[in-house]
Amino acid sequence: RAAFEVLNSGSEFTLTGGTFDIERGVTGDANESLELDPTTYDLTGSTITLFQSLGSNYGANFFNIKSSIPLNDLSIQGSVDLPDARIYVQPLTVNNLTINTNQVLDANNLDLTENGDFANTGTYTNTASNTIFGGSGAQEISGAGTYTIYDLTKNGAGTTNSTVDLVLGNDLRINSGTFNIGAN
Repeated sequence: RAAFEVLNSGSEFTLTGGTFDIERGVTGDANESLELDPTTYDLTGSTITLFQSLGSNYGANFFNIKSSIPLNDLSIQGSVDLPDARIYVQPLTVNNLTINTNQVLDANNLDLTENGDFANTGTYTNTASNTIFGGSGAQEISGAGTYTIYDLTKNGAGTTNSTVDLVLGNDLRINSGTFNIGAN
């Protein structure tokens, strides 16, 4: 079982405004730490934060995130080297994503769709799948972290502005909207 899960027929997950902190995951690399697959949901205005106050590693290699629903804001916090957050089993969609220093989000060969801002002072790794910027409004990619991206796709009518260097391993696709790399 996941450290936090909402699933099964008839389930509901409502988190409107505020922050939901998850400090620890489940040990074992093949277990979900966060699993969301509710029948109905509303995450308007909310933030899910991982490792906000965790001061040391709890013995796991990964914090696996499995979500069939789009997350509003996902923030991977913590000031020490902790388990890598990892997209698990299915692609992940988020509005705004923050990865703090010393933290890692591993796409695990699954697509990540980003519909808002992406701030990274840690490490984002996607070595074999697609990172999609799908916002209909303005989006910003920022931070002094490492971005390793296999395929990057720009969808949505908005403009995505990157203020950082992005390492692309394969294709850049601009299907709609504008992707502004500035001086990078």
